Amino acid sequence: MSIGDEARACLILADYANADAAQKLNLLGGGWQVTALTQAGLTPPQALVTAIEVPERYSGTEFPVSLALFDEAGGHVKMSTPSGSLEALRIAQLVKAERPNVPGVLLHAKVWSRVQVILNFANGLPLPAGQSYTWSLEIDGYHNPQWRTAFYVAAPPQPVMG
Repeated sequence: MSIGDEARACLILADYANADAAQKLNLLGGGWQVTALTQAGLTPPQALVTAIEVPERYSGTEFPVSLALFDEAGGHVKMSTPSGSLEALRIAQLVKAERPNVPGVLLHAKVWSRVQVILNFANGLPLPAGQSYTWSLEIDGYHNPQWRTAFYVAAPPQPVMG
C-alpha cells in the first residue's frame, strides 16, 4: 500500500482560513457551496482548506499533493499567467505529515499524522457565473472520489424593470 491508498482527507471551502501555531484550523465563513460574482467580475475572496491524515508510520514522510480546479464538464479551469498564456489552476507541492505536538500530553501510538494545505484567494477567482466547479485532491498520484468539494457560481441578480 502507498500513502495515497491509506490517507484520509477533507476539503472545505471558506471565506478565509489559517492555521495557528498548534496547527488548529481557523475558518471564517466555512462550508459554503454557492457564491456570486462581485462588481469586478470575480468571486469574493475564498479559501480552500485541505486536511490530510496518514497512519502514524508515515509521520515525517514527504509526499506530493496537488489540488486542481475543474469545470462542470470535467476540464481543468484555466487562468491567465503573467505572460498571457492560459494554464490549468493546479497547485502541487511536497508536504510532510507530522504527529500532533501537545506539550505535556503523551500521545497514543495510533494517533494519525496530519498536514494541512490552505489556499487563500484573497482577490477571488475570475470564473464565469452559472456554472459549477470542483476542487480535487491528489495524494502521491492517487485519486479518491471523496477528496473533492464543489461549488456553484451564481449569476448576479438582474435589475427589476418597473
